[in-house]
Amino acid sequence: MFKYFTIQTANETLPLVIEKYANIKKQKNEVIKAEQQLQVALSDNNTFEQYVVLKQKLNEEINELKFAQKEEMSQRKDLLKDSIKILNDREKKILYARRLNDKPTTLENLSKKYKISRERIRQIENKAFEKVQKHMLNAAKSRNLLPAN
Repeated sequence: MFKYFTIQTANETLPLVIEKYANIKKQKNEVIKAEQQLQVALSDNNTFEQYVVLKQKLNEEINELKFAQKEEMSQRKDLLKDSIKILNDREKKILYARRLNDKPTTLENLSKKYKISRERIRQIENKAFEKVQKHMLNAAKSRNLLPAN
């Protein structure tokens, strides 16, 4: 059946047509905005390229820093290993027990183990630490590992 176009049907369909037109206009505006944003992004391509270059440089610097830190730690470990070699067995064991353990052994336990006083254990520990410290300092100087003052 064919419907005649009347004022009543025009009044019923006009709001729908206006709404559709408004939606189409809104979508067109959104497309225009997106195109403008794309143009801005393309014109800022230089800035994006600069960002990429800066990001690469930053990553390179971070990797160099990590490598330098690993190298320094390795050198310090080598210095410590070499320096501990100058100690006698008792000094080594006391130094390890007191200073190079996660849970240091008490002076009391070490004094019982070595059958000497707690004060003597403390003296041996301090003397051993001073020896290692002095040897590490001299070795670092001879290997040019210390900054020039």
